[in-house]
Amino acid sequence: MKKLVGLLLLAGVFLAAQTATAAPVKKEKKNTSTAVADSKQTKETSDAKQDKSTKKKSDKASKSKADAKAEKASKSVTKAEKTAKSKADAKAEKASKSVTKAEKTAKSKADAKAEKVSKSEAKAEKASKTKAAKEAKAAGDEAAKSAAKEEKSLKSKADKVKSTAIEEKDAVKTKAEAEGAQTKETVKSAAKQEAGAMEKSADKVFGKDDKGRTIYEGPRGGHYYINSNGNKEYISKDK
Repeated sequence: MKKLVGLLLLAGVFLAAQTATAAPVKKEKKNTSTAVADSKQTKETSDAKQDKSTKKKSDKASKSKADAKAEKASKSVTKAEKTAKSKADAKAEKASKSVTKAEKTAKSKADAKAEKVSKSEAKAEKASKTKAAKEAKAAGDEAAKSAAKEEKSLKSKADKVKSTAIEEKDAVKTKAEAEGAQTKETVKSAAKQEAGAMEKSADKVFGKDDKGRTIYEGPRGGHYYINSNGNKEYISKDK
């Protein structure tokens, strides 16, 4: 009995539900065209909104991608600029080092050349002094040799004059002894006579001959000497 009552209740509920559902459907059928139009418009609106949303999302996604791409490109450019700057700085530093090295090399070469020139000048100056000293020594030696030679020549002449005087003296003595006419007093007398003749002579003295006799110049230009007898004895011009 209880099961039957339950079934009846379920059946009543089902019927009520069917009735409630059927009524709107029927009403909806009356406005089918309107509903279809509204549905179509709603769908179009929905599609438009969806398209707009999709487009907006697509645009946003595209913008994001473009921004990301631009940012990536900017980073690449920045990185490239940094790399280029780094390379340029490295190149400039290398060039600066090369210039500095070249300057140092040039300075070193210039200093070495200047030192070489200075050494050459010092060497030349030393050589010049040495040469001058040698020349001076050679000149001194030459002068000493010349002086010694001249001294020797003068000594030789003096010895010759002395020898001649001795010979003349010996000859006079021999002659005096050979002739037997002259004595010491006679020689003195002859010397006195010669001295007297010299004092009396008005002619000027011309010089002395190789024998040491005084030579006078006569009024006519002739040359003579006073002999042992106190007389003038002229000298030939050929002699």
